[in-house]
Amino acid sequence: MSGKEVKSALKSAKEAIKNKEFKEALKQCKAVLKLDKKNYNAWVFIGLAASELEQPDQSQSAYKKAVELEPEQLLAWQGLANLYEKTDQWDFKVELPNVYQKLVELYASSDKKKCYEVIKKLTEIYQSDKEYLKLAKVWQQLIQLKKEEAVDKKELLELWQQLTQLLSDCLNEEEQDNEIQQHLISAFENAMVLMDPVPGEKHMKMSTDYVRCLSKLPQEEAKMKEACESMLSHYPSQSYPLEVLGSHYLKTGKILLNMCCFSTFNFSFLALCSLLKAATKNPNCGEYYFLLGQLYWGMGEETRKDRSKAHTHLLKAAKLDPHLGSAFRYLGHYYREIANDRGRARGCYKKAFELDNEDAESGAASVDLSMEQEDMVSALRADPEDWVCWECLGEAYLNRRSFTAALKAFGKAHQLQPSSIYSVYQAAAIKQTLGKFKEAVAEYLQITAQQDYVPALKGLGECQLSLAKSLMEDCRDGGAIDLIQQAIQNLFKAVELRPDLSCLWKLLGDACTAVSTVSPNRAQVLVPAPLAGLDPNSQSHMLNQAQTLKVGERCYAHALKLMSEAPSLWYDLGLNYYRQASLPSPTEGDQNSQSLVLEKAQQCLKKAIMMDSGNHSYWNALGVISMNKGLENYALAQHCFIKSIQVEPNNVVAWTNLGTLYLKKDNIELAHEAFKIAQSLEPLYVNCWIGQALIAERVGSYDTMDLFRHTTELSTHMEGVKGYAYWVCSTLLDKSNRDTELYRYNIVQMNAISAAQVALSKYTERIQSDPEAFIMLGYLNEHLQLKRQALQAYQRAVELLQSTSSTEELAFAVGSYGRALCTSGQWEEAVHAYKSTPLQELSDLAGVALAYCRAGLIPESISAYERALAVASSEKEKAYILTALALLQHRQGNLDSAKTLLFKCSMLKEPISESLLCLCALGLVHGDATLAAAALTELLKQGSASGSVVEQRCLLTCTLLALQGNYSAVQREASRAVHSNPGNPSLWALLSRVVPQYYPRKANGGAMAGHVACLSSMTQGKRALLYSGVNQLASGRHSGEDRHRNALKTLQRAVLLCPDDPAAWAGLMAACHTENTSCYLSGSAPCRQGMEKILMSVRPLAQTLEGWVLQQAVTGLVMGGQLEEAEALCSQVLNVSPEHPAVMLALRQVQCQRLLVANGGTVLPDSVMEQLNNTVMMNPTNLGAWHWLAEVYRSQGLLVQAVMAYRQSLQLASQLGLHSSQVTSLLRLALLALGPCMADVPGNDWKDLVLEATTEVLKLGSFPMALLFQALLQYVTKMAARETRRLLERLVYVSSQDFPVTVVQVASWYLLRHLHAKNDDELINVLLERAKMNRDQRLLKFHSLLASSSS
Repeated sequence: MSGKEVKSALKSAKEAIKNKEFKEALKQCKAVLKLDKKNYNAWVFIGLAASELEQPDQSQSAYKKAVELEPEQLLAWQGLANLYEKTDQWDFKVELPNVYQKLVELYASSDKKKCYEVIKKLTEIYQSDKEYLKLAKVWQQLIQLKKEEAVDKKELLELWQQLTQLLSDCLNEEEQDNEIQQHLISAFENAMVLMDPVPGEKHMKMSTDYVRCLSKLPQEEAKMKEACESMLSHYPSQSYPLEVLGSHYLKTGKILLNMCCFSTFNFSFLALCSLLKAATKNPNCGEYYFLLGQLYWGMGEETRKDRSKAHTHLLKAAKLDPHLGSAFRYLGHYYREIANDRGRARGCYKKAFELDNEDAESGAASVDLSMEQEDMVSALRADPEDWVCWECLGEAYLNRRSFTAALKAFGKAHQLQPSSIYSVYQAAAIKQTLGKFKEAVAEYLQITAQQDYVPALKGLGECQLSLAKSLMEDCRDGGAIDLIQQAIQNLFKAVELRPDLSCLWKLLGDACTAVSTVSPNRAQVLVPAPLAGLDPNSQSHMLNQAQTLKVGERCYAHALKLMSEAPSLWYDLGLNYYRQASLPSPTEGDQNSQSLVLEKAQQCLKKAIMMDSGNHSYWNALGVISMNKGLENYALAQHCFIKSIQVEPNNVVAWTNLGTLYLKKDNIELAHEAFKIAQSLEPLYVNCWIGQALIAERVGSYDTMDLFRHTTELSTHMEGVKGYAYWVCSTLLDKSNRDTELYRYNIVQMNAISAAQVALSKYTERIQSDPEAFIMLGYLNEHLQLKRQALQAYQRAVELLQSTSSTEELAFAVGSYGRALCTSGQWEEAVHAYKSTPLQELSDLAGVALAYCRAGLIPESISAYERALAVASSEKEKAYILTALALLQHRQGNLDSAKTLLFKCSMLKEPISESLLCLCALGLVHGDATLAAAALTELLKQGSASGSVVEQRCLLTCTLLALQGNYSAVQREASRAVHSNPGNPSLWALLSRVVPQYYPRKANGGAMAGHVACLSSMTQGKRALLYSGVNQLASGRHSGEDRHRNALKTLQRAVLLCPDDPAAWAGLMAACHTENTSCYLSGSAPCRQGMEKILMSVRPLAQTLEGWVLQQAVTGLVMGGQLEEAEALCSQVLNVSPEHPAVMLALRQVQCQRLLVANGGTVLPDSVMEQLNNTVMMNPTNLGAWHWLAEVYRSQGLLVQAVMAYRQSLQLASQLGLHSSQVTSLLRLALLALGPCMADVPGNDWKDLVLEATTEVLKLGSFPMALLFQALLQYVTKMAARETRRLLERLVYVSSQDFPVTVVQVASWYLLRHLHAKNDDELINVLLERAKMNRDQRLLKFHSLLASSSS
């Protein structure tokens, strides 16, 4: 590139900058620099373009390069100044004054106006930084430039006056600089020379300021005296010079007294004369009288003996100026040392401290006097309402570190004086010291609600920050961010009030830096606008994590401006830079900038170490930063860790970090030794345990999982949590170790799945960009049956992996996501998820096949299973797939194909129990008892089983026995299984389920079995509670018998636990019906009226039981005599479902009942009977309908038709395999036949029918009702026979738990009649005694009737 091309490129760059195309400008400038690396303009343009592109570090480097090339050129210096001005970066602010100084030199000869502007900016910086010497020199440079311009005298005077004002603050500094003082004196002298007129008001004010300035400079005694005399000569009526002279002589006399100088009296005399003159001129000035009292207090030996003059003047000073705290302090001295009045002395000291809380001498003396009292308790007894005494007592306890006693004392003081915030503040500070941060926050808020008290705001911020850190340790990041935000708001209030306190800026930096721990998307902090570097008049702004850390950096920098020599602040700033560098960096440019930030962090830590090389934390932090990615200076890191250990040998953190360094460099032995030492120093430090776990993992030790688990027990550390979760998931995935002792200990005994899931939930809450963690969390949630949580975890993992190039991990995550969708019932979504995978793995093919099946796409499911069968590698896998195919074939109606596939499964080398279970179930479903029995026999040959397999085998066995008609064996088989596995709640629930259906006589035992299942397992308990209630219904246990344990109570609990279970609602309706029936039988009003309509509102939950629910509701209304409501209910349902046969049946039943009631029980027309018969035929499988039709026939005297209806229901129950319905039909038939027998109808047909029906019932089981019918038949046939008494006594003299109460009572009545007929008084008395014992009042009343009729 030629010189012409260089110029052209520079011109293009200039045009690009003008058009704000800064990237193009950078491109042109870099092309120029390739040829001419010393091109000044190119470097300047690069600086400008980089500055506009918000690349401050690159811009600074470019400008500095230009400055090195041409130090006397303005452009680069101007660019640097603009860059430093607009960039809020503390290192730029440090260099800005040097740039301004150079600009002043360059502008001085070229542009005076700009020179003055830069000097003004430079002055503001020096003034804020309290660089008074530099300020004086640059201001004098300004005055010199003005003199060269020959400005008028008035402007020069203003400049000198401004300089005196700017430098006056230096007199308040602790360390005085003589050169600055000389510049200040010179400024006053030059201003006094230029002042006109003399004397005059402005001249007098300037003279006063000059004298005040000199009075603060002990080495300028001569000039001070000269200035005082000059001022007195011009303004003889002014007392201020005399006051200054008196104060000077007073102080000088004290100094000489301390030096044992004999000329003290001369100075005291001069001071006395000056102060007396001043007091004469201004008799109302309390300060003069105080100085006189102070002078008399410190004068010679004679005066010391008689301090009355000092006392008089001090009293007058206090009277003239009640706000003069120093006067009260000296009065306190007088009362304590001269008058020996401790009470007045303490009051004066207290008053002095209240007036001036910086008067440490008075405060200490007040407390000392309080402590010096012989018995504080006695003082409080004398005046228990003295709140000051209580505060003093609290201070005394606090000095002794008796915090509890101090809290009580301060609490009492606050109770006596609620307006005093001191007691509240001290109580809050004590609670903060004790770590009771929440209570301390409440106390601090009580103070800040009254006023913005800086110590309270500081303590409040500290407590909130401590609470936030404790929440972050438990990964509760949301609450932590809220507390950090509140801490920032409160600390910023304190900073606004006292911006000169570096500790407040430091705490603000700590609060902002604390957000580095939480997840970036959670770290959204509301920060006050001025703190964020925005318009102070605007509202607070929401900052992200990086922006908040930047604010923390600025806060530390501000603190360093106030205390630049504090090594801890450099340490904090370094850590802040380290946190900034640790943030995620998406682009390469960000990574480069992070390296620069890491270098800044390293420099800050080095600065802290230079100031304090004996602090082990600084060395440790430098080591951590040095080994970080971006620097990776392992040698320096090792040196720093070793230095940290040398400074503090018991340094567990440095030992752990050293072990981490060795582990990173693959030095296992040294790493192990370092971690071992750390463990011995602090066994509860989690990081060293994580290091040992990582070593164990690397060498393949069996202790790895134990070590990782121990880390999660110590605290929630991200590395330990992920390591433990990985090992738990790996162990669960290995199906071959389930029966090992190691598995039982690591997984079962240690409750590993729940512990890992809880820990990993915290991990993913904080680190939301780790797909592996979300996959493991989903897997653990699946094991815990947390379906929704598993689905969310897998979905998040898929979202994260979709943005990466890891196709294998993505396919695995999508497959897991599809499995979770299947588990959640989202079949179509699961199919879509599985289709997005390559469908080459067996798990994916099986998953998509299952999803197809559940979605109703059977052909697609069969096709997917066939593909899976081709992929399957083991016989066991093939067996499972063949079993699934058999189930699908059966679902399509291909029974033979299903059997063939299942038989094929049993012929494999590795048969599975599931195929035999399916084969047995197939036989049971289709009534093939031979096939079911054969399959079950083969299944039982496989040996002992556990868990759900035992329950399945028991269920199949019970079903087979019921299919074979061996009903009593059903209950025995379930009982045998429970006896063999008493700890299995599923078997208890199964026993409770089969008892009421197949052996209702043992319903009480069935209810107890359900209760046991409910207590053993919450999962089984919900269903078992329903079974228990059904058993109580079967045993007739209603509230009349037991108010606390009855069917209604139990089923109410079942509905409460499972409000979406229609069976539970049906059971509740049955329980209510039972309660109402019990009330009707006892002759009382039903207590559950109106329940039918309420329960009918649950119809959407009970669609499968719609007919039964309607029948139950209608029956309840009919029993209550509400026939119109029952008919209206049926009609309402028919409007919705006009072709519903069950509803039509219910309507006809209600209409028939209304017709019978209206006609007084007259004979129904044949047309009506035919219509009723047709309605029942529309419900051929409704057993209740046949029973009802038989009852209608009975009411009409058509007993033969009634018998036929009952026999039809009996046949139907046998076909359906309903054991309990068979029993019901037979008992109803027996009861029907017993009626004519009781009416003494001639012939034996009805008697034979009773015997036939009851005998069949007793073949099915032992039923008390059948025994009662046989006893009644015997009573009718042969009333006086001994067999009659035997049969009735068999029913009466039994336990009430074995037979229903109603059966026992009926048998008792007939037995009593039999005994009366036999005149057997002895047995009658036995029966009556039993009735009295059972409180059977009805039997006793019946006996009275029989006795009266026989007499």
